Amino acid sequence: MYKYKKVIVLDDNEIERFIADVVIKKNGTFAERVEGYEFGGDLLNYLQSIADKPEEYPDMILLDLAMPRMNGFEFLMHFETMPEALKNKCAIVVLSSTMDVTDTDTVKEFPFVKNFITKPIKAEMLEGL
Repeated sequence: MYKYKKVIVLDDNEIERFIADVVIKKNGTFAERVEGYEFGGDLLNYLQSIADKPEEYPDMILLDLAMPRMNGFEFLMHFETMPEALKNKCAIVVLSSTMDVTDTDTVKEFPFVKNFITKPIKAEMLEGL
């Protein structure tokens, strides 16, 4: 039995996406499916395409903050405009290498951000999510 049906990793770094994918899959019970996105705009387009299909909503997005094109903060501002049903179902966990207090305080302003963990993700971190 899986804790989550679908988890999405949004990170511009292919190695970080790979590490998250391996750690989650190796856990065996955390997520049935793991999907990765390199760019926030691509993930937002996908989320808009499934806006009327709640059965396809991800349960969680692991979000990097430092990304080109659209950083994690910009992604959060766009995600805020998504349908309430999506925001209520999909928890966002910031997965970042920064420990800047300003960053952690800023992401806490978004009610759908449920946690902030540092890279690289480790198996024991999944227990608290």
